[in-house]
Amino acid sequence: MKDYKRLGSPRLQKSKKTPRGASGAKLQVRGVLKDFVDLNEKPTFWKALKPLDKNICGDLLCSLCYHPSNSQLSLTILKCRSLKAKDINGKSDPYVKVWLNFGEKRIEKRKTPVQKCTLEPVYNETFSFEVPWERIRECSLDVRVMDFDNVGRNELIGRILLAGKGGTGQPEVKHWQDMISKPRQTVVQWHRLKGE
Repeated sequence: MKDYKRLGSPRLQKSKKTPRGASGAKLQVRGVLKDFVDLNEKPTFWKALKPLDKNICGDLLCSLCYHPSNSQLSLTILKCRSLKAKDINGKSDPYVKVWLNFGEKRIEKRKTPVQKCTLEPVYNETFSFEVPWERIRECSLDVRVMDFDNVGRNELIGRILLAGKGGTGQPEVKHWQDMISKPRQTVVQWHRLKGE
């Protein structure tokens, strides 16, 4: 084992081979640091990585309205925010696809136009479905935010299921129940998109 007290305190000295004032002057390490530091080696920095949360997909703002007199269920897709990037450029080409379901059976499909290269699309698109009052409690709206791809399959960014029972979460069930309890009124709410 080396006697570090005998080596003295570490100090830096300019190399005698380099003329005074020249750029790129070399430093020599003398003393204790000489055995531990290599000034020619590039430093390596470590940073703790945050775990990738697959459930963070963004948010969707939509409104629901039901008119019992003419059996019209209206869903307005207003906008999305903080969508998950699916393309190599750090953006997505999102559109929204909506399915009207009765139980497990898909009845009708609608979709918005594609918004190119954005994570904050604005749609303001309204879809109306004919749903008799007697069947309003057994239907649901499967709302999927998709990333359009020219090559290959379109990818799911996130989804919600708006329903009185079996929605994707308490906010979706509450939104549906508010719509039923307030006929002819538009009920607007933000929803957190879920991944699959």
